[in-house]
Amino acid sequence: MPASPGPVRPPDPRHSERILLTIPIIVAGTDVSGNDFSEESCTIVVNRDGGRIALMHPVAEADVVHIVNLDNMREADFRLVGRMNDPTGEVAEWGVECLSEDVNIWGIEFAAPTGTEEWSIHALLKCRACGRRFFWPVSLVELDVLRASGIIQNHCEHCGQTTYWMFVDASYRVRQFAVTEAVAPPPMPPARPDRRAARRWVVQLPVSVKTSPGAEEIARTENASAFDLAVYLDLDLRIGEIVDVICPYGYVAKSAARQAEVRRRVPASSSQKAFYALRYLP
Repeated sequence: MPASPGPVRPPDPRHSERILLTIPIIVAGTDVSGNDFSEESCTIVVNRDGGRIALMHPVAEADVVHIVNLDNMREADFRLVGRMNDPTGEVAEWGVECLSEDVNIWGIEFAAPTGTEEWSIHALLKCRACGRRFFWPVSLVELDVLRASGIIQNHCEHCGQTTYWMFVDASYRVRQFAVTEAVAPPPMPPARPDRRAARRWVVQLPVSVKTSPGAEEIARTENASAFDLAVYLDLDLRIGEIVDVICPYGYVAKSAARQAEVRRRVPASSSQKAFYALRYLP
């Protein structure tokens, strides 16, 4: 990778991750014979802009169909962008693209693309307070918490406060939650003055960690400050080992690599990775 980045093309605002999700729908349109039809069907995959649906009626690419989401009764026009399976099958799978950018027919809030989705883990979560569904990037720590307790805290834009979020798919939850249980954490007491030399931010930055034998791994930080950072790595590092760190990787010249000492190592329960706390050397 070059020492300094070239011009960065802004991410396509209509791009988002795909979710394998079945939503009951009604599809209305005109078939290849010119006859109007209305068919009860379902989605196979959804994303911010459209998805993949199943259809029995014969239709043609570039046709426009009207889709109604039977879960929330939202509706919009979609363009058929291509058949996705064997044309000899009885049920066709079609890719569809929503013709209205401001319509969220699926009722899922997709996190805005950051240009670094290749390092992201996304999960389909639901706010327990308002019920809104989000396809949201989560850290490995948050994923471990979801698997262990079933909920995490996150800020809900719809509620305007921090609430509890859980998996939408009940089969992923470790337990079911009663309606009488709290849907948001209690208010936090006033924060004490931060006496640390530098504030630590919960931020995911691309980072390169390289050992003295030459093994290198590119990952994303869990948090970082001016003096240290935390990161999950496949590398097998020892407490006290000195490594070369470039953060943010791709935006800082390789010649500006800083040495850091491994201060903490905690094996992850859900993978072969380990959680490392790295402290920059003076």
